[in-house]
Amino acid sequence: MSTHGLVATLFALSLLSTMALRSANAQKGTASPGYYPIGYNGDIFSGELLRSDDANSVKLVYKNGTKDESFEGRIESPCQAPTQASPRVTKELHLSAIPAGSILTVYYSPRTMKVDGKKVQTNLVWGIRFDVVNGQKLTDPKRPIISCSHQQATPFRAFN
Repeated sequence: MSTHGLVATLFALSLLSTMALRSANAQKGTASPGYYPIGYNGDIFSGELLRSDDANSVKLVYKNGTKDESFEGRIESPCQAPTQASPRVTKELHLSAIPAGSILTVYYSPRTMKVDGKKVQTNLVWGIRFDVVNGQKLTDPKRPIISCSHQQATPFRAFN
């Protein structure tokens, strides 16, 4: 095999493996560098919002061909979204007001909690970002992460 053929083959293999890794991990990921609450390790999940009977529960599903991956988490406290009139003013955003089928990215921390004397693994969601709403893709990289944390005054630290 010529050097040119070997380079082309290696490039094609690296490109395919990169694409496979991206599609395999597209639903779960790590937050981009920025300022986040102290103690946050960068866990995120992106997927389609499913309806929930629980006002404090977020259920997402990521579909990739025949494979689905689900996420379920609980918000720390009611979500506070900036208003259109003044981005510095927030208003409570009820999870039930978010249209089913919206694509969201949730920022969460896995936690172990005691429920009825048993240890239960749960995902504590402290923030939500909208990616697609009513079929409209939101592409502004500076769109806000809506806080669902009672720790509004908690100092944030750089994460990278």
